Amino acid sequence: MPWSPDDWTRTPNYWPVRRTPTTIGLHSTRGGKRNLLGLRTRHGIQVEYNATRSWFSLRASNASAHGVVGPMGRLCRFCTGPVPLMLDAAAIHEAEATPRWHAGIGQFGVGVTSLALEMVQEWEEDAYDGLVLERSAEVCADWARRYVIPVQYIAEPGTRFDGTDASLKGFWLHEQVLSKTDPGRMFPAREWLSTVEGMATRHFPGANLEALERRAGERILHLEEQIAEHTARSLQPHV
Repeated sequence: MPWSPDDWTRTPNYWPVRRTPTTIGLHSTRGGKRNLLGLRTRHGIQVEYNATRSWFSLRASNASAHGVVGPMGRLCRFCTGPVPLMLDAAAIHEAEATPRWHAGIGQFGVGVTSLALEMVQEWEEDAYDGLVLERSAEVCADWARRYVIPVQYIAEPGTRFDGTDASLKGFWLHEQVLSKTDPGRMFPAREWLSTVEGMATRHFPGANLEALERRAGERILHLEEQIAEHTARSLQPHV
């Protein structure tokens, strides 16, 4: 299951509020280091994945996310309390309800409305691992389905937008709200989003998320009418 983590890591870096997410922010890890000669070193994406988990567990990092996807599509989720069991759906929902320190714009706009996903990439010019792209698409499709987040970019890749607007809905890249370069030119933004869209609608042929939201609203209204009718009958005097 895309929501089922392979690992959990506790992070102290989160905003102490709860909300239903309306956007999804995408990042890359880029923890590559240079040696004493100033040359780039290679430590591999497994080390990159482990280092990201460790970094986000430290208060001094001032950073965190809701998840990081690593080698072989391995997913680590970040919790704010005791590390739960792997398949604890309630813990996953609780973790997703807490905004993380990832946007770099403080407690405003997409800084608190978003779910944040990191994808391992050592250096900016590195191609993304295929399994990292696939698992990240699965995770984001699952988020889009469960929280009815439109599978579209808030702004076209390569352009900027005002990330402090809390009314925005959709996907965004870190480079679009700050002077950052991630997930960068090696990230196949449009192709990847098409994959997410296909995954998000796979179980609902011919449907889109707006239609699903409308149908859910209709079902809720129908249930409310049934409850009101049942309540009215129960209050009628018995002959």
